[in-house]
This record gives sequence, structure tokens and C-alpha cells, in this order.
Amino acid sequence: MAKEEKAKNLQEKYMEFQMMQYQLQELQQASEKVEEELSNLKNIQKTLDDFSRLNEGDEILFPLANGIFAKANLVDNKKLKMSVGADVTSTKTIEGVRAFVQKQEDSLKALKEKMADDAQNVFSKLKESEKELKKLIQEDKEE
Repeated sequence: MAKEEKAKNLQEKYMEFQMMQYQLQELQQASEKVEEELSNLKNIQKTLDDFSRLNEGDEILFPLANGIFAKANLVDNKKLKMSVGADVTSTKTIEGVRAFVQKQEDSLKALKEKMADDAQNVFSKLKESEKELKKLIQEDKEE
């Protein structure tokens, strides 16, 4: 193989290696975001548990804005309003909301598993590519 071809081959392999590194980083960042969202969903489940223990007429604080609350008396502890988008809400029972949140949680867990599998596959290819690069560099030095 001509020296120019070897150099070109080495450059291509290095670019592939860099692309796989980037892909692995992207998968790791996306996995962190999924983990954050899973944590948020667990917090929602805990809040729903806490809310279900309240009684009608209990005094509660509800948020108006970040760090700003108002006192109110709970009128209905059985039904919740849930946003469905475009300023539209739907009335759901606590159990209905729990089921919805659990479905989201299950979907995110499945996505996280797939991303972990994808990351493992990319990592394996990355290691193989690294071996190839080292071999090509070593061959280049020997010439």
C-alpha cells in the first residue's frame, strides 16, 4: 500500500474513532437527562402519595411562582386537573394520574436500557477502532 493511501486510511480511521467518541458522549448526556426525568417522575409519585393523605378543608400552600405561595383550603382531594397541552386540562383521579406517571416512568426506563445497550455497542466498536488505529500507527512508524 502506498504511503499516501496508508495516511488516508489512518486519517479515515481516526475520523471514525472521533465520531464514535462523540456518539458515546451524546448517549451518556441523553442518559443523564433520562435519569433526571425519572427522578422528577419519582418526586411526582411521592407528591401524589402525600396529596392523597390530605383531607377536604385542610389548609395547604400552593405555588403562584417560584418561591411564592398562597394559603388555600383544599376543596377536592380526589380529583386533579392535568394539562394535556395547548392550555387544555383534563380531570383525573389520583390513581389515574399515578397510572399516567407510571406509564411515563416505564417508557423512560425502557429507553434508558436501550441507550445503555447502544452505549455498550458503541464502546465495543470504539475499543476495536482504537486497536486498529494503534496497529496502523505502529505500522506507519516501522516504515
